[in-house]
Amino acid sequence: MTNIIRFIALLAGVCVVTSSSVAAHDLFFRARHYLVAPGEDAWVDVYTGTFSKSENAVKRDRPVVLELVTPSAREPVPRERWDDSTDPTSVVRITTGAPGTYLLAAYLKPRLLSLPADKFNAYLKDEGLDDILALRKVNNRMAEPSKERYQKFIKTLIQVGDAHTAHASTVLGYDAEIVPEQNPSALKPGNSLTVRCIVKGRPWANRVIFAGGRVGRSDRRIPPQRLTTDAEGRATVRLTTAGVWYVKFVSMLEIEGDEDANYESRWSTISFAVGAAGPRVGWRLPGHRRSESTSMTGVQ
Repeated sequence: MTNIIRFIALLAGVCVVTSSSVAAHDLFFRARHYLVAPGEDAWVDVYTGTFSKSENAVKRDRPVVLELVTPSAREPVPRERWDDSTDPTSVVRITTGAPGTYLLAAYLKPRLLSLPADKFNAYLKDEGLDDILALRKVNNRMAEPSKERYQKFIKTLIQVGDAHTAHASTVLGYDAEIVPEQNPSALKPGNSLTVRCIVKGRPWANRVIFAGGRVGRSDRRIPPQRLTTDAEGRATVRLTTAGVWYVKFVSMLEIEGDEDANYESRWSTISFAVGAAGPRVGWRLPGHRRSESTSMTGVQ
C-alpha cells in the first residue's frame, strides 16, 4: 500500500511539472524597486517563463514598442536601455522625473510555436481557453498539433515619490492589454482592484484571466486567482496580501487560410506592488543583492 501511495504521489508530481512546463512561457516586467525617489533610475527585469523564474534573456531586437508613460508625457524608451546581456533575464533601465505613477510598457514581434496535440490541449486547459478546447473537440481536432502565431504585451507600474497619479489607467491601444481602473500603488491589502481586459479595441468579455504574485519581499507565492471577466471585460482582483502582483490572460482565435499558422494568440500581463513602504526601501525583489550600477554595465 505504501509503495502504491508513493507511486501515485510521484505520478501527480510528474503531471504538475508537465502541465507547468507547457504553460511556462509567460512574459513579465518585474521592477527591482516598485517605489523610487523622484529623479532616480529604476531597473526592471524581464522574465520569460514564469513570474518566479526566467528561462532566458529576451533579445533587444524583439520589442516592437518600448515606452514609458510619465506624469508629463508618453515617450519611447531608448532601445539601448534594454540590456540583453544579463541572462537569464533582460533588464530595462528607466529614468524618472516628477513624482507620480509611471507605466512602463512594451510588446514584442510575433513568433510561431508548434506543439504536439497533447501538449497544446494541456496548454489550452491551463490558460483557461475553454472555448478553443471545446471547438477542437467539436471539430474532432483533439489529435492535431498546433501551429500558433503568438504575440506578447507587457506592462508594469512603478511609483515615484508619494503622488498617486492617474497614469496607471492609461489605455495604450495595444492589441491586448490589461487596464487597472484604480491605482494599485494607492491600494492596501484587503482592497480590491478592478481591471479591464481589451483585445483589438474590444472588451475581452466572459473570459478567464489569472491573478497572483509573490508575498511581501519574498518569493513565496500568493495563492493564484482564476477570474472571469464580465460583458465589459472587467474582473475584480482581491488583493489579499502585501506583495508584488500580476494579472494575465491569453486570447486566442482559430484561423484559416494561413499556411504558417492555424491559431493566433495574444498574451497580456501587468505587474505592480501593493502595500509598499516608501521610496527606495520598498519592494526590493529577492535575488538582487548586487549593486544596480554594476548590473547595467555597458548600458547607456
